[in-house]
Amino acid sequence: MQKWEQDRHSSEVQQQLSEDIKAGYKTGINGTPSVFIMGGR
Repeated sequence: MQKWEQDRHSSEVQQQLSEDIKAGYKTGINGTPSVFIMGGR
């Protein structure tokens, strides 16, 4: 659990999460779960 906490607060992980969230918003994803079939939502 300690490793998870360290990773969760690391700047590297925060940057990746930020990029993933931006990419999700760009594609129209605004929540989870989201299901895509044959390229459509």
